[in-house]
Amino acid sequence: MGMLDDDAKEAERFSAVLKVAVDVLGSSVVAHEWLASPIPALRGARPIELVVASEQVLREVLTTLGRLDHGVYS
Repeated sequence: MGMLDDDAKEAERFSAVLKVAVDVLGSSVVAHEWLASPIPALRGARPIELVVASEQVLREVLTTLGRLDHGVYS
């Protein structure tokens, strides 16, 4: 797999997470702030750093957003 394929997959993962974050958090500005902030539920990691890591870590970020959407803030 080449670098372009990897970059395309990272961009696709980021786009998917950004869409969910905007849906859950209500605005693009808040979603971008959340993605750039350390999140305790992600062991203090910034979601933006995790989104590009792997599909498994992407699911962890999406699960955290799902929990937020259901009122679970920890």
